[in-house]
Amino acid sequence: MLGNYNQYLAKVKPQLSKLDIDIKIQNPLKIAKKEKKLKEAELKKIEKEIAVLENKIKLVEDEFTQPDFYTKNPNGYGKRISHLSDLKRQLDKLMAKWEALS
Repeated sequence: MLGNYNQYLAKVKPQLSKLDIDIKIQNPLKIAKKEKKLKEAELKKIEKEIAVLENKIKLVEDEFTQPDFYTKNPNGYGKRISHLSDLKRQLDKLMAKWEALS
């Protein structure tokens, strides 16, 4: 049986009120605080990663200063240099990311 729009609304309206749809308008200050906290957390994470990479770089560079480094593993020198440059590239990327967030 076909009905008109008013009959349709009479049938659907009680169903809609049962859904209890609650639209919340968020406070812009709360949003800003959340974003600030997320940004600070990301900065702290990046700072820790930077510290780890700096320590790894220092360890690799310290290997080069060992007197027996070149005699122990003459073929490993190239691998260590390439590993060091990879670490430095990663550090540069993290530093750029940190600067962008700061």
